[in-house]
Amino acid sequence: SADSPEALEPRLAQSTVMFFDLRGFSKRTEGGTGRILEQIGELRAVMTAMTEEIFRENGVVLQYQGDGILACWNVPIPDDRHVDRAARAAVAMSRRLREVCPNWRCGIGLHTGEVVAGAIGSEQLFAYSVLGAVVNQASRIEGITKFVETPILASREVASKVSPSAAAVVRLGRFRPAGMEEALDLFELAPPPGDLARGLQLGRGLEAFEAGDWEKAYELLD
Repeated sequence: SADSPEALEPRLAQSTVMFFDLRGFSKRTEGGTGRILEQIGELRAVMTAMTEEIFRENGVVLQYQGDGILACWNVPIPDDRHVDRAARAAVAMSRRLREVCPNWRCGIGLHTGEVVAGAIGSEQLFAYSVLGAVVNQASRIEGITKFVETPILASREVASKVSPSAAAVVRLGRFRPAGMEEALDLFELAPPPGDLARGLQLGRGLEAFEAGDWEKAYELLD
């Protein structure tokens, strides 16, 4: 079980990792620490709502980083649907933020793959965490959301595994996140369409468009 000592031992595992960040929080609090204190109430309301959506989809909050949240799925609680759950949480968080604080915006980065998960720290103090390139990539993917003006970006690994019922997926292009040598294919996640058949047809149409098969794309997207 997740609360057994064995579950805390560092091990290799598959996980979907999310990095959430409030856009413009630093700008809102310019002018001294007093300005930060003025925003604490709204910040707490946002973080509470975002955490509720993560928990609703069986996610684990690993760390609050000021105005950011690092969360993961499938560790330490096994969940075969971790990609779908993380995608649904991201879509719900974006929608919920508009309800809780309409003037605030967020960025969410998602990536999935192998991590080292377990109790990380010293002999005196440790906490459950995940380490690896997946974590760094989720954070860097989130950083691109502010430049393309979309709240949720996911890696190809996430986009290829997410179900149409969890989120609609649209490829935005290739981007090279800061600190990375290779460019990544990044995809926007949006609420799934009410008609799943239409959603699947849209996905096939976009694939045909990107492949240059104009006739097929026109037929599917008409």
